Amino acid sequence: MFDIRPVAFVVGAFICTLAPLLLICAVVDLAADNPDWMVFVGSAMVTFAFGSLLTLATRAENLEFDIRHGFLLTIAVWVAICLVGAIPFYFAAAKPSIADAVFESTSGITSTGATVLSDLDHMPPGILMWRALLQWIGGLGIVATALLIFPFLQVSGMQLFKLESSDVGEKLSPRIADTTRQITLLYVALTVLTTVALIAAGLRPFDAVCHAMTGVATGGFATHDSSIGYFGNRAVEAILLVAMIAGSLTLTLVLRAVAGRPGALLRDPQTRLFFVSIGVAVVTITTWRILTSEVEPLQALWGTLFSVVAIMTTTGFVLEDHATWGALPVAAFFVIIFMGGCTGSTAGGLKAYRLYVLLVATAYHFRMLLHPHRVTALRYGEMRLDDEVVRSVMTFVLLYMASFVVIAGGLSATGLDFLTSLSGAAQAIANVGPGLGDIIGPAGNFSTLSDAAKWIISAGMLLGRLEIIAVVMVFTPAFWRV
Repeated sequence: MFDIRPVAFVVGAFICTLAPLLLICAVVDLAADNPDWMVFVGSAMVTFAFGSLLTLATRAENLEFDIRHGFLLTIAVWVAICLVGAIPFYFAAAKPSIADAVFESTSGITSTGATVLSDLDHMPPGILMWRALLQWIGGLGIVATALLIFPFLQVSGMQLFKLESSDVGEKLSPRIADTTRQITLLYVALTVLTTVALIAAGLRPFDAVCHAMTGVATGGFATHDSSIGYFGNRAVEAILLVAMIAGSLTLTLVLRAVAGRPGALLRDPQTRLFFVSIGVAVVTITTWRILTSEVEPLQALWGTLFSVVAIMTTTGFVLEDHATWGALPVAAFFVIIFMGGCTGSTAGGLKAYRLYVLLVATAYHFRMLLHPHRVTALRYGEMRLDDEVVRSVMTFVLLYMASFVVIAGGLSATGLDFLTSLSGAAQAIANVGPGLGDIIGPAGNFSTLSDAAKWIISAGMLLGRLEIIAVVMVFTPAFWRV
């Protein structure tokens, strides 16, 4: 019989770690003299008590942890965090429905950025901070925390790292915990630097902290309804532009660049593809806007650059309503919603690495049609790609697009129009945030959707963040056979 005690034990430990974060939000509300601080204190107590009981109830001297536990743990941790994270949303001043609370929490922890909350300008600061904290811990991935605490729990984290992280770069250290520790320090440093820069650019410390966390995490939750457009500050926009790009690059390669070895980052094929894709999209959409509207060229260029980077990195910050720019930009944004950042980053989407492998495999196929007896090898930079890697990428892309079709069909069945259903499914599985159209576009939010649609999108956001394969594995009959 499959023993779920190791999974429950680690999930309980994870739940306990949320209690201090809830207390931070309580302090923020208490400092603002907002009565919701009691909600966060109560949530912290309940969270810590439940997590502790779960850990104690499933503790054993020898917990065996194998690859199946790794698959199940990957899903269980994210689902548990989504449910626990919904508690403050449900009981705080906003008081949404259960579907709304889970939606907001899931959108936060998966670094998606879709929201059902409105009137953010007058929202209690504790709730705004909780949204930012959820995205911050979700941006790097629960895996970072897992690999740091697993040595103390005496279980291995290598399986979880392989399942949740798609980083293809070589490790910085022989020990995975050391590598994760270095990545975490880089993540914290990027957040601190972004916060300081935003304060220097004129933001209030509270706004600076929240936007730094959600910018580096490529999440996109803002503290105002009009997102980044609220500030009207080019310096703030430029700082967040850099933060979004930094968060969407392979963090191990960024570490090498910071250490004085930028060559690996500059030579990385997926990094080049990522920047080339941004450049092509920006030039195309900017040219369209200049030719079809009266917008100033520099304004068109900056607005397009910010919006393309926000969507390509799956952050979702809004500077302008790009859904009003015309048919070509809308079509272009629908395409780049799927692309995402690089592997081993905080961004979602298909990832530039997989797209590069698809391009290389396609080119290889055409070469073999013309020269069937020619012996060549598929390469990713200087690394040879074996057939297993290509099959893995092909399988993932097939499952990804199949999931998109299923989610879009489910949303359509709830009564949503064609564009809203398609873009809602795309933004959910790519963890982007805003969709397209009048309802869930950059100028709207998801509050008017039915509860059924919110549950479907919540499931889609989780599926996209878990990169599908782990979820599919758990639902196969062979997984549960002894």
